Amino acid sequence: MNKSPHSLTSNKKENEIALIVKIALTMFAIAIICGSIFAYFVPKGEKLTGFMTILSIGLMLAAFFPQLYLNQIEKEHATDHVLAIFLILCALGVLLRIPGLRQQLQNSVISNQSFYLVLLITISNLIPLLAHITWQWQGAIFDSNKALIPKHILGISAPTTTIISVLAVIWLFSAAFAKKK
Repeated sequence: MNKSPHSLTSNKKENEIALIVKIALTMFAIAIICGSIFAYFVPKGEKLTGFMTILSIGLMLAAFFPQLYLNQIEKEHATDHVLAIFLILCALGVLLRIPGLRQQLQNSVISNQSFYLVLLITISNLIPLLAHITWQWQGAIFDSNKALIPKHILGISAPTTTIISVLAVIWLFSAAFAKKK
């Protein structure tokens, strides 16, 4: 018995959706476990905030990771325009937030208050930037020249964005080594 091409496409989509749900739920479960472990070890005043921050990291990973994984499978269509707009705006928002994050990190180091919580919040804010960089490299490596954003443009923007982001993150975390006044 031969299956129609439509049936095969439908099964493939169902399998992709099932895989995406499994990945997202796994990431969320890991976040709950990690958040609980974190909450067990930190001071009482930081338990809820720390747990919620780790949970937010898990939710972001659960949102981005399945799409980035699917891009890896799809190869030539990694630059889906909806995801592209979302990731570009998220990455820009993260880069604009870095000076504020640096100030918070520096203040926590100088005051010796909630350093691990501020560090966790800082890391959670960098996840969309990491997703954006991953997406750009996927497009630069796998997309065809017929993709939404041509491969030659991503071949320039992926390394440029990576270098700028790495320098910004180094500058951000240099605040952790600030000397007390």
